[in-house]
Amino acid sequence: MYKYSLLLMASISVLNADISDLTLQKQPNTKAKYFIKIGSYSNSQNAQKNLQNSKYAKKILFLEKYYSVVGKEYESKEDAQKSLQQIKKQYKDAYIIELYKKPHIAPVEKASQSELQNAISQYRNGQYEEALAGFDRVLIDDENNLDANIYYAMTLYKLGIYDEAKKRIKGILKRDLSKDQESKLSTLLDRIEANTKRNFFTTTFSIGAGYDDNINLNTDKPETKYGGKILLNDTNKTRSAYGLATIFISHRYHGESVDIVSSLYSYNEFAHTHSENNMNFLNISTALIKNIDDWSFSLPLGANGAYLDGNAVAYNLYTNPTVSYRVSNTLKTYFETSYLDNTTKFASDRDYTVRGVHIGLHHIKDRLKTALRVGFEGVEQKRDLRFDVEKDVLSASLFEKYFIFSKSFVALSASYMRDKYKKMDQAMGYKREDKIWDAGVLAGHQVGKNSLVELKYLHRRDKSNINTYSYDKNNYTVEYKISF
Repeated sequence: MYKYSLLLMASISVLNADISDLTLQKQPNTKAKYFIKIGSYSNSQNAQKNLQNSKYAKKILFLEKYYSVVGKEYESKEDAQKSLQQIKKQYKDAYIIELYKKPHIAPVEKASQSELQNAISQYRNGQYEEALAGFDRVLIDDENNLDANIYYAMTLYKLGIYDEAKKRIKGILKRDLSKDQESKLSTLLDRIEANTKRNFFTTTFSIGAGYDDNINLNTDKPETKYGGKILLNDTNKTRSAYGLATIFISHRYHGESVDIVSSLYSYNEFAHTHSENNMNFLNISTALIKNIDDWSFSLPLGANGAYLDGNAVAYNLYTNPTVSYRVSNTLKTYFETSYLDNTTKFASDRDYTVRGVHIGLHHIKDRLKTALRVGFEGVEQKRDLRFDVEKDVLSASLFEKYFIFSKSFVALSASYMRDKYKKMDQAMGYKREDKIWDAGVLAGHQVGKNSLVELKYLHRRDKSNINTYSYDKNNYTVEYKISF
């Protein structure tokens, strides 16, 4: 047995003859060399097994009483970091170590309390890779050190190595802990569970009633001068009460590199007191979302259809790629481009496409939520037959939501839209231009764990330079929503 051990140590010495004079301690006038550490072992046989079974492992380093299996040598930390991303796909807890040439073999020293405190200091300063290496050295020498174990798990969490952190925390929770330690670790475990969960489902049903005092958008102007003629307008507003039902189903897949969000939304008006206004709207969409630090990139694709009294009104295909940036914990900004292709079922000469850009921000502080959005869109007809399709649309909107109590809120909304048509109305002798203002109030109260009652009022005013298109309307709705 003694002979076998000598032969094994001899083979390791030969293997590491070129790096046996390296140390973790920084040496004066010595340039650092960088290695990616794949594993640490107190037993040399286990280190040899890892070396033989891994395509990344190149050498075994004997550093301060333990064996480290590492990859190839790198001259710069940047080169090592590039390789680290690839290696971490197989070795989640791999990290970079810096080594320096030493004049002689340093004596083996037991990891001290000061080394633990230094690693804790690095953790608190956000130097997580350096801290992980420090806790690793302490645990190689003292595997039962409770503080080192806890901080090691917390550092793994900070580095996004969730599976290893989860495994270590479950082991620590079996030990004799204080209530504070147990609470912190349990909270951390819950966070890991949330971050590693892959599938999230949300379903919301709502049912309610509404009342609209101008369903058909009738003008309140009695007559319009159209060319050389005077046209009498229909000023009899169509008022209607109706039932309302919606369903929203969403699924979010949280992957390691991208998220996939899919949704189905159905809006239905029924039982109108004015018989010819029952409406149905269906939207299906999916999006790829990529998060990089404070940046988020979204690439959605969707389709929807609108139906009136069972007859198709329009179909749309759309996409709106978006880039957002989190400025702070309370403020997020975004830039969005959009494209929509419309097919109008009741009149093919109204088919059009829309291209647009929007910018906006979301701000959340304490009980107040703010959303601001400004955009421009260009509408182009597919067939050059009409003067009342192509237009430029300038829009702006503001939404403020304030939580009065933990279960109640009130919200105010305001928006402006200017539709400037591109083609001249030959009979009028000028181009049509509409200016539309919206103002609304929303109040809500949570009546159960997953249910909500909402009251909404919306006023819209359209002022057009061709007054037959001018109108105003008021809409009132009450809804009961339940989510699962």
